[in-house]
Formats: sequence, C-alpha cells, structure tokens
Amino acid sequence: MGKIAGDAYNMREMMVVDGLGTCIGALFGSFLPTTVYLGHPIHKKYGATAGYSILNAVVFFTVLNAGIYPLIEAVIPYACVAPILMVVGLTVAANALDVSPRRHTVAIFIGLFCVLADYIQVEFGLTTAFGAEVVTRGVFSAGTAGGIMNALVLTAIVCDLIDRKFLRAAVFCFIACWFSMFGLMHSNNLQGHSIGAVIICVEINQ
Repeated sequence: MGKIAGDAYNMREMMVVDGLGTCIGALFGSFLPTTVYLGHPIHKKYGATAGYSILNAVVFFTVLNAGIYPLIEAVIPYACVAPILMVVGLTVAANALDVSPRRHTVAIFIGLFCVLADYIQVEFGLTTAFGAEVVTRGVFSAGTAGGIMNALVLTAIVCDLIDRKFLRAAVFCFIACWFSMFGLMHSNNLQGHSIGAVIICVEINQ
C-alpha cells in the first residue's frame, strides 16, 4: 500500500524489525505482536508522518498502564469499532488482489479461508471436543491461532504450484509438515490423532 502511494520500503527490513519488536515486547510482558501500520495512503493524504505512530505509542502506553482501557471499553461498544476493522480488512484484501498477479487470486482466497475459519470458531463458539464432527475439526485445523501461519504457508504452496515452481512448493510442504508436528500450524490437534483414529478409539472403547 505504501508503494502504491509512492513510497518504497525494504520489505526484509520491515519484517525483521517487526519480529525483533515482538520479541522485545514479549520480554516486557506484551502479548501483542508489533506490525507495520496499515492504511498508509490514507495517513499520507492527511499529512500523518512518523509522529503519528509515536503519538499512538504514547497514548496506548499511558492508557494501558493507567488502567483506563476497561473504562473506554465499557463506554464505547464493540459494535462501533467493528465496522472500522471491517473496512480496514476489506481495503487490505482488495489491495492484495490489485497488486497480485491474476493467476494467484485463487491462492489468496485459500489464505483468506484460514482467517475466515478462525472467525467462525470464535464467533460461534466451536469447540474441539473429543469425537467432534469432521467439519468442526476442519474449521479448527484451518483457523487455529488466527489462521495466520496456515494462510501464509498454504498460499505460498498454491502460488508455487500455479507458477510450476514445484521444487519450492515441495520445500514449503516439507516446512508445513514440521510446523504441524510442533504446533506452529494446526496446533489444535494436540493429541496427534487423525479423524479416523479418533473414531476407531471411540468404537474400541465402546
């Protein structure tokens, strides 16, 4: 989005700074990751610069440490904030479709499905109870932990398959296998059982 607005940034530098910022924040008890700020073209249009981000940091630091946030949350209902988040999300998704090759559109929607699965399980209170329906377990498998890692890896695999970069797709598949084994992907499956194994165990116990 910044590039569309006429500003080019080093993507590798941004990702490294995000990662280091998240690690440093975690050492001080932060449970939220740092991320490159969204909405760059809009902020640039109204003259916001680096000072805007610094002001954000100061305000959040003061509000959270003073314990004022629960009061703000009680006064401002979530229904007022949700449309803003929805607009931002739709804008980012539309931007991704605009700047990506048309042949990768299907891969983008596969990635979005993982995030949608997370929304479904949170909003509808789905549980990973033992012996749950296959559909429910599938939603959890795709959307676990916000679906972010699943979306990144699955989208990369599909993009490489579309571009016939089979070796790189195989590497991402290998990475996905190891991520799944250690819970970085599909971490809801803590017992390590497949759907069939769970059903067999239930039948044996009965």
